[in-house]
Amino acid sequence: MVKNKSNLSIFLMLLFIGAPFTFLKAQSWYKISNSIDLIVGGDIGTRIIDQKNNSQAARQEYENRSALETHKINYRIGINYMHGISKTFSIKTGLRLSNPGFSVLGVEDIDPNQNINTVEKQISRNQEGSVFKYGYQLVEIPLGLRYTLVKNTCEPFFELGISTNVYWRTKISRQKFNQRGYGHTTVQEKAINRLNYIGFLSVGGNINFTQKISGFSQLIARYQLNNFRESAIVERIVSLGLEFGIRRYL
Repeated sequence: MVKNKSNLSIFLMLLFIGAPFTFLKAQSWYKISNSIDLIVGGDIGTRIIDQKNNSQAARQEYENRSALETHKINYRIGINYMHGISKTFSIKTGLRLSNPGFSVLGVEDIDPNQNINTVEKQISRNQEGSVFKYGYQLVEIPLGLRYTLVKNTCEPFFELGISTNVYWRTKISRQKFNQRGYGHTTVQEKAINRLNYIGFLSVGGNINFTQKISGFSQLIARYQLNNFRESAIVERIVSLGLEFGIRRYL
């Protein structure tokens, strides 16, 4: 009888000691569900330029670009694949199409086939001036790390990453003052780097509709890490915008 009580005591002690480790082991297997996202978004973006050196060519190109160029409203559409790696962290990749760029406001007509760095832009003095919108169409492949505060009504998340952007083409839209509609011209600018790397930082939130479907929105900032084109100046794309999407858990 004493032996049985001793064995029972040892069993209960081992169970008590081992329970926390068993619980932690079970918890370590839990992770955020993998998912596929459909996203659409828009942002206000422009370019940041600076001289590489103090050469005459660098000064001239900087002056040609700095005076009359301003922001442009851009779009972004694509899909994400989210792969959960723990109960709070997941990895994001995907495929998007975007058109970052800038606008040239209130200028005399310029030839859109000319090099934007060397063409001289003059302010229009009458009602015949034009607005030009330069949209660089890129195929974007993001790679990011997301931290999600799960088990909340609205699950907030924070995200940090880098996207590889493959340059496709440049679309230039021109509009005369006091006229509606744009005339579209598509040109290839070979001086632009084929591969461009853009860092991004975002904050957002998920709203779960069902166990399989949720919606999300996020505020996202982007900054290009490399020089956008080969020239005497340094040019980088920057933007701040919103994205919205629907998520399907796998």
